[in-house]
Amino acid sequence: MQWYWESSHFKKEVGDLVLDKLFDYQAPGRVIADDFGILINRNNIEAHLQK
Repeated sequence: MQWYWESSHFKKEVGDLVLDKLFDYQAPGRVIADDFGILINRNNIEAHLQK
């Protein structure tokens, strides 16, 4: 539960990581793990759903 206030509300730090990943942004001092999220688009949605 490091990233959550409780089971359905995440902390600001997670929101910042999600937005960084979404906008392909690297904030100084904030590291995003390579396996944090997958960008889904029309070119890879079917392969992602198959997994």
